[in-house]
Amino acid sequence: MSMLVFYAVPLIGLFLVAAGSVAYLLWAARRRPSRQARWAVVGAGAAVLGYAGAVAYGLAFTDPVQVCGQKTLDNDFPLVRVRVDAFPPDVACYWSDSGTCDSSPG
Repeated sequence: MSMLVFYAVPLIGLFLVAAGSVAYLLWAARRRPSRQARWAVVGAGAAVLGYAGAVAYGLAFTDPVQVCGQKTLDNDFPLVRVRVDAFPPDVACYWSDSGTCDSSPG
């Protein structure tokens, strides 16, 4: 899976940059915004793309089973399944007793 992510994330990023560039150029040509507005749009786009890439790489190279750990010391309720959501970043752990533990930060 890591090899797929290694190539997929940059390709998706490249596609998003190309699509965003076309949208930006059309917006800039039609509206003729100020220099500050143009830099704000470019900065916001770069921030969103950077956040998405960091989350994708972070979740791809994190072992969710290590994040969940064990529910009890004597392993009464072994880990059954792990759900990983990319946005907002979240890891949910499910044990055999049907209880759920949310491992999301905050």
